[in-house]
Amino acid sequence: GAGRRVLRKFVDEIVKPSGGDLYLSVRKENRVACRFYKRQGLKVAGNIAWSGGLIPGRVYRLPS
Repeated sequence: GAGRRVLRKFVDEIVKPSGGDLYLSVRKENRVACRFYKRQGLKVAGNIAWSGGLIPGRVYRLPS
């Protein structure tokens, strides 16, 4: 879909030329985004929290 195309274009035009990995964070409760990231090949790299630990999140990584 459109989300996949936008992510791929971003990776191809920005992430790959910079030679770095891509890290994205998302609220843990956002299951739609979590599934999307996994389908695109991103792996859970760790956890994060916002608002003093009240909002748990995940950090996803797309290796270069």
